[in-house]
Amino acid sequence: MELFNLDTTNGLSWSAWCRLGNEVRKIPNGLWQVDIKKPQRTKRQNRALHLFYRQIVAELHGVGAKFKSVSILNDTIIEADWTEDLVKERIWRPVQIALLKKTSTTQLTTMQIDEVAKPIIEALTKKFGFGLLFPSQLSLQLEKDSLSNKQK
Repeated sequence: MELFNLDTTNGLSWSAWCRLGNEVRKIPNGLWQVDIKKPQRTKRQNRALHLFYRQIVAELHGVGAKFKSVSILNDTIIEADWTEDLVKERIWRPVQIALLKKTSTTQLTTMQIDEVAKPIIEALTKKFGFGLLFPSQLSLQLEKDSLSNKQK
């Protein structure tokens, strides 16, 4: 099976249309199946997701919020500091499942990540008063630069 990437984010260039046309002309007559797949999240979006989790953790720590859970052993409330994993499993994933019926972040398209982030940002802003934005290309570059500087 041959794949042809039709990334139309910025419009498809004339040369890409010509290459596609040339490939289509090579297809022998007969019945063919064309699979159209929506793009899954990119590596950049994966980094943005994890940066978003870290930003939420930092904001929750900043307001003194703790993760609370009831122990099944003796019904006592257990408190812990928020972590990236807790944010992913206890904040992000329930919203994702409720909105999209998908259990894994790897199943999300680029647009669906924004669909999940929006109500989370709104709820955290309403409850704790801090304003978050989903990480942009600029914030990802700043994060990458910061990590590079720490390693030096």
